[in-house]
Parts: sequence; C-alpha cells; structure tokens
Amino acid sequence: DHSGALPETVAAIQPEEVYCSDMGHIDLTEQLYPNFDMKVVKTGDRIDVGGDTVSFVEARMLHWPDSMFSYLEKENILFTNDVFGMHYATGKLFDDENNEIDWLYEAEKYYANIVLPYSDIVLRFLDSVKKMGLSPKIIAPDHGFIWRKDPAKIIDLYANLIVAAFLILFFVFLFLISLCGLHILLQLIYLIFLLYHM
Repeated sequence: DHSGALPETVAAIQPEEVYCSDMGHIDLTEQLYPNFDMKVVKTGDRIDVGGDTVSFVEARMLHWPDSMFSYLEKENILFTNDVFGMHYATGKLFDDENNEIDWLYEAEKYYANIVLPYSDIVLRFLDSVKKMGLSPKIIAPDHGFIWRKDPAKIIDLYANLIVAAFLILFFVFLFLISLCGLHILLQLIYLIFLLYHM
C-alpha cells in the first residue's frame, strides 16, 4: 500500500536497503518489478539506524495484506500505515492544531469505511502492542495528521469503535433471528460460508 512511487524514490535516494513485510515483498515484486533488493522483516525484527532502533510489527489486513507498523524506539514514534488515520485534508500537521469536532467525525467515518471489517484484527493488534510494551509518544499514520499531544485519544477511540461494531453485529444477528428464525439464519450463514470457500 502507498508504494507506487517506490522505484523512483529508491532511484533518487539510493538507500542501502529497502525493508518490507513478506506480503509487501510479494506485492512489490508482482506489481512494480523493482530493480532493487528488498529485505523482508517480521514482527520483532529490529534495525539499528544510527543512534536509534526501528522495530517492526506486522499488521496484515489492517487494511492490506502487506501492512506493517514501524516503531522508532528512542523517539517513541509509531508509524501505523492506515490504522489511526483519516481522510482529512488539512495544512495543520498535528492533532493539537486541529478542531476535535472535525477530526472526531473524520476518524469515525474513516474507521467505518476502511477499518470496520477488520475490527477483530484491530482488537488483537491493540492487545499485542500492549503486550510488547510499546508506549508511543507520537503516532504517525499515512492518512490525516500526526498524533503528538494525546496519541491515546485515537487508540481509545478505536477501542470504543470496536465495542460499538461488535454490539451492532450482535443486534443485527438478533434482529435476523427474530425475522427468519434461528434455523433458517444458520442455514444462510452456512450457505454463505460454502460460497465464500468455493
């Protein structure tokens, strides 16, 4: 994701190495036919970048198969790809420079449109970040502004949106049971499962 200009960027900068996730390597190779080497990194891999260390956390299907987060350890900056972002065009780069009413709406809309289908994955990811002991002072997503004043605000919002998503699914399930009965609903779910796996 977000890699269309990578060959030109590599040609201009000429980095020593280009790092990517396993799925990123597959996608980049199949789509861009790169003429440079790529090194695959996985969750827990760490790279010394001269006075600081970047560690990696795979975030497959948040919301692309190749997604991966990077954590700049000394600076405590978490680069989150698509998660914790929003489609919000502003010249103000940081959370504390933007109107909370505006960004709250945009963050909720982004979650509903982009991240919602992956709520269970987001929940597991938030849990794994907590278990890894990451405590970012700054969260830098690919979309929207950078969270520097209160990055916990967007993490808490996502946690609340996950709960809301599961509650909505639960009530839709109850509604469908009342509408057509449990037996028919289970048959429909099984049929969808079979069709999906054909």
